Amino acid sequence: MKSTLHHLLPVWLLMAFALVGCADSESDADSGVPTNEARAVAFTGEGATNGLFAVGERHYVRFSRGNLQYQASSAMWRFAPQQYQVVGEANARLSATTAEWIDLFGWGTSGWNSGAAYYRPFDNHPDSRGYAPHGDTRANIDTTLADWGRAVAIVNGGGQEGLWRTLTQAEWNYLLGSSESEAYGRAGRWAAATVEGVPGLLLLPNRRVGADGQVYLWRLPSDVRFTEGQAGGWSTNVYSGEQWERLERCGVVFLPAAQLRNNSINAWGVVSSTYIGITDGYYWSSTAATDASAYAVSLSAEHKVLPMDRQYGLSVRLVADYAR
Repeated sequence: MKSTLHHLLPVWLLMAFALVGCADSESDADSGVPTNEARAVAFTGEGATNGLFAVGERHYVRFSRGNLQYQASSAMWRFAPQQYQVVGEANARLSATTAEWIDLFGWGTSGWNSGAAYYRPFDNHPDSRGYAPHGDTRANIDTTLADWGRAVAIVNGGGQEGLWRTLTQAEWNYLLGSSESEAYGRAGRWAAATVEGVPGLLLLPNRRVGADGQVYLWRLPSDVRFTEGQAGGWSTNVYSGEQWERLERCGVVFLPAAQLRNNSINAWGVVSSTYIGITDGYYWSSTAATDASAYAVSLSAEHKVLPMDRQYGLSVRLVADYAR
C-alpha cells in the first residue's frame, strides 16, 4: 500500500463485477466469519478499510481504521482502536512528556522540523502564522513531511513512514459532493449519524475489496437502515455497536465529531489550551487557505470545507491511495 496514485481498473471492468452484499461476496473462507469477528476482516494488515472511496474521477482511496492519535511520552503514533473513539479533554493538557493520548493537532504538526516555529504534535501556540513549513504561509503540506501520513510510522498502520497522507481541499470537496458518475459518484453517500452514542459523519464506499482481492460493487446490508444527508441532525442515523460492526465490515467509514482545541496566551506570556465539547467536528486538509489558515471539513456546516486558523487543534484522518 503505497501513497502514490496509479492506474485503477478500467470502469468497464469494475462494472462487470456482480452487485453483491458484503456478507456473502467474498471467498468461502471469508463469508463464514461470524459477526463477532468482523473487525478481523474490516481492515488490511496496514489498517486500511476494505472500502474504496472516490475522491476524484478514476481515483480511489482507503481510509485509515481510526483517527490519528499521539502519545508524547513514547513519541508513539497510532490510529484510534475504534472509528468512533475520541480522546476529549486530554487534548487541553499538552506537554512534551505526558502519557495521555491526544487526537487534535495544529496544522502540519507531524513532528518534522520544517522550519516552522510550531511543528511538534503537542505545540499549541495561538500564532497561526507560526505553523507554516519553511515560513511559507501559502505552502501546502501535501508533498512534504509536514503531512502526518508521510512523516510518521503508525504502530497499527503498517509501522512505516510514507504509507499514508492527508486529503486535499479538492478531494474533501469531491468526497462530500454530488457527482453521480456510475463508478465514482458521491451523491447520497454521506450522512450525519450517531454510533455508540458518538455523533459524526458516515461515509459509504463506492467499491469494496474482498478478502479474495477482487473489487466488488457496494451496497448497504439489507438489515441496516441508512438515511442520506443530515435532515435529522446527529439522529439522522443511530447505530448500536452490533449494527455499526456490520457496516464497518462492509467498508463504511465513520468520522467522529471531536470538536476542537483552541489556544490562547495571557498578558504574562503563558500559553493555555481549551477543549470545546463534542457537538461538532473538524478535519484538516493538506491545503493552505490564507497566511494564517488552512482548509478543513466542518461536520455541521453542511459538511463544507472551510478555512480554519492553523493554531486550532483539529482531527486528522489519513488515507492511502488505491492502486490496482
